[in-house]
Amino acid sequence: MQRLTRRTAIGQILCAFGLTVMTLLAFAAPSKADLTVHAGYDLWKTVGGTNFLGVPFEGVPLVNFDFGGTIGVQNVGNTDTILHRPQDATVAVLGQTATVQLDLIALQLKSVNQTNVFGPTDFYYVTLTSARTAGEGGGILPSTGSIDITFNNDVVPGGQNGTFSSTLSVNFDIRKGALNGPIVFPAGNILLSSAGPNPWSHTPPVLPPPVLIDDVNNNLNGVDHEQDFFALAPIEHDASGAGHHSVTPFISLSVAPEPASLAFAGLGILGMVARRRNRR
Repeated sequence: MQRLTRRTAIGQILCAFGLTVMTLLAFAAPSKADLTVHAGYDLWKTVGGTNFLGVPFEGVPLVNFDFGGTIGVQNVGNTDTILHRPQDATVAVLGQTATVQLDLIALQLKSVNQTNVFGPTDFYYVTLTSARTAGEGGGILPSTGSIDITFNNDVVPGGQNGTFSSTLSVNFDIRKGALNGPIVFPAGNILLSSAGPNPWSHTPPVLPPPVLIDDVNNNLNGVDHEQDFFALAPIEHDASGAGHHSVTPFISLSVAPEPASLAFAGLGILGMVARRRNRR
């Protein structure tokens, strides 16, 4: 009877130990959601260091963008570059890398200064060939590539969840004078590769706060951030001397007015002051 009691006690201890270990493993191991980045969009803003064919360019804010479907038109602020990940990226265990398709669906750039590299001295703009209007023959030659997303051992909420790198085959037009100006350099192509690895997180950074749009880059699983994807630092894409695209994931919804708009605003204020003086 005493031996039976001892065996029972030992069995209970082992059982309790086993349950404790299983519980700890369950909490320590990432869930399947942690090992998935849901299909979605990346919103980027062009920063200094960007050039096409040696000419410095800057971003032109999209302000609003039509994502189509149930998402529709959304305010994207000073975003000038949008990429789409049409597939989920999933791995089986930490340390693995998932490769999925990447589509560049929006890009708007303007030469920093007037230049005569592409024709008569003027400001020149870079747009995607896929953004051509029906009158220009419609969208052709989509810009595509791939992104490698690695899931590392840091699954702490708010921390870095992994690294990524990407390549893009960009088909672009160069236009004279405006985003819808005449095409002077049609269907150029440049292969951009990111100088990684670049850090990413499921959780959006706190400062500076990013633009969050449900079903675009926020709550992609319809519930929380567990399958979201946020870059945590600026990204450099290079084309070995043919071009360089520097972008930041930190976007502002407020867009500064163009200098011309500021000039008109200034004239309006001066007019109001003059009218008040005349009344006096």
